[in-house]
Amino acid sequence: MTNAIFSTWNDKLLDGRSSNTTFTSEQVGLPLTYAEDKDVNAIIGWSGIVLNNENTNIVSLACEYVKAVSMITCGECSIGFHGVKMSEDILNNLVQGTGSAGDADKLLYIIENMKSNTKCNFCSSAMKAVHDCLVYFKNDFEVASSPHEPYKKASVIVNVSAPCVEACPIHQDVPGYINLIKNGRYDDALELIKRNNPLPECSGNACMASCERNCVRKDIDKPVAIRALKRVACEYGTSNPVEPTKLNGEKVAIIGAGPAGIAAAKRLISLGYRPVIFEMNNGYGGMLSTGIPEYRLPQEIINKDYNEIIKLGAEFRGNTPISQVKDISGAYKATIICNGATLSRPSNIEGWTENDNGMYQGIHYLKSVYNKKIMPVSEHVVVVGGGNTTIDCARTALRQGATDVTILYRRTMSEMPAYKEEIDAAIKEGIKFEFLTIPVKVQRGENKVVEVVCQKIELGEPDESGRPRPIPIPGTEYTIYCDKILSCIGELPDTSIYGSKINLTDDGRVLTDKYGATSAKGIFAAGDCVNGPSSMAEAMASGKRAAEGVDLYLNKNSKIKQSKQEVFDTYHQAFLEKNVDEAFNFKMEKQESPVAELTYIRDNYEQVEKVLSKEQAEREAERCIKCYKVMMIARD
Repeated sequence: MTNAIFSTWNDKLLDGRSSNTTFTSEQVGLPLTYAEDKDVNAIIGWSGIVLNNENTNIVSLACEYVKAVSMITCGECSIGFHGVKMSEDILNNLVQGTGSAGDADKLLYIIENMKSNTKCNFCSSAMKAVHDCLVYFKNDFEVASSPHEPYKKASVIVNVSAPCVEACPIHQDVPGYINLIKNGRYDDALELIKRNNPLPECSGNACMASCERNCVRKDIDKPVAIRALKRVACEYGTSNPVEPTKLNGEKVAIIGAGPAGIAAAKRLISLGYRPVIFEMNNGYGGMLSTGIPEYRLPQEIINKDYNEIIKLGAEFRGNTPISQVKDISGAYKATIICNGATLSRPSNIEGWTENDNGMYQGIHYLKSVYNKKIMPVSEHVVVVGGGNTTIDCARTALRQGATDVTILYRRTMSEMPAYKEEIDAAIKEGIKFEFLTIPVKVQRGENKVVEVVCQKIELGEPDESGRPRPIPIPGTEYTIYCDKILSCIGELPDTSIYGSKINLTDDGRVLTDKYGATSAKGIFAAGDCVNGPSSMAEAMASGKRAAEGVDLYLNKNSKIKQSKQEVFDTYHQAFLEKNVDEAFNFKMEKQESPVAELTYIRDNYEQVEKVLSKEQAEREAERCIKCYKVMMIARD
């Protein structure tokens, strides 16, 4: 196992050069190997330098690092931009043997000047590592100042990320497209988003925005409206025309046209394969269509994203349910299962009878509305649960004609997994909430639901989810009048299509390796059927990964395991951590997306959240601190 001989990572000095002492990964606070224990010679990044191999040329390493930093300096402040460029020139001269005495001191002066005078956080934090090199390896730089033969170029691999980027399962370049929006470059912003996001329009409208939860500005005032800005790029930007891709590879079957399936298709196309998507519904989207109401995500937006992938070369076969994976897998070199989590967990409410006289599982209710099935209008609706499906069902029930809707949730509002903005919108529309409450029995009268018996809850110690465990309080039962009850307490995959050769977890999810490979040869799986109910972005990341697994399986010359992602997955936690210089700890007002003023709700599926204006978008983009982190690894 590789140990370090020197480190300044996280401002912790460990120097074993003179004492022949080495330091473990735990002491350094950073992995010292990557991708199945491959050795690292040195690591240089925003938080310092780590040296494992004493033969590493520090001057050459610093030069390559500053070249990488220089490529993403924005130029909006002269001190940062010119400081980095001047540093690059000086280091390049030192490496080439054309430096001058005093160059190390000049570098130190430039870096010190950038610490508190730059407009954003990036340049000042990125150059910390070079500062450490100059301080602790001063002799190396002084030697390089004298004439010499050019140093050998360091063999390195570079990654640029940010806390928001790392929190996004598909690693969108958030600061990049926000900076483009800030400068009114909407076309370029859209193209940047589309590089690794097959569903830019959908995610701009309905993504759960895990990036915002890890936004550095959240710790200062409020997170940047990242999802809303993505929608801005889609609204005001124009894409380059989509040209069909010439595909000569094998055909690969994909079961399910949800976000995992379409992401798998796009990645397969980029690798030269010909994806064929089998979808049980007539249209695109999977649960994006049947599980997210149109007031949040209109079907035309889904169609716009999907049509691009079809134009690229994916084949779509709608109205084609697959009853058994084995029915089609024999005709294809590989198959990716993306059938989602479309079954509801049992309600466990006494007196419950599925789809009978006013009792429905939430996702089946939403699908019925999507398919425009005629259902009896109910005036008093109770919805059980605390996730997004619960909120979607409650708000949909209002649009279907309910006069009052009550949500029962067994914890408090702060523990609800639903998006806060959706909860706020539900409250604004008049939906009532009963917290610390569970339904225990459905009462019928004249063969229909007339009321639900509820019981109050107290919260105990955390359960396996990390949230307080609900504990029923004896003697606290009470009734709520209703004529429809919807259960939204979680979803499960439909395991009936898998067959006996595909291993499952105890809760019915498909068991796979990191590339989506199942226990059955040539069969892969991705999305909610693997991860359980998750976000659009998580499903897309899973689909992309399974497509790469197919390439590893079919292509003996696959370069997937040599990719940058394979190296830097090891350092995910380090990139995820939020750091901001106090110099940039200033508050700026957040621009809120406008919402439709609904004069009536019944039968009104108008999209509620509207897009930011260009003026609002550019003001909101100014709030981004540009928290890029650059890391470079030197290896043999």
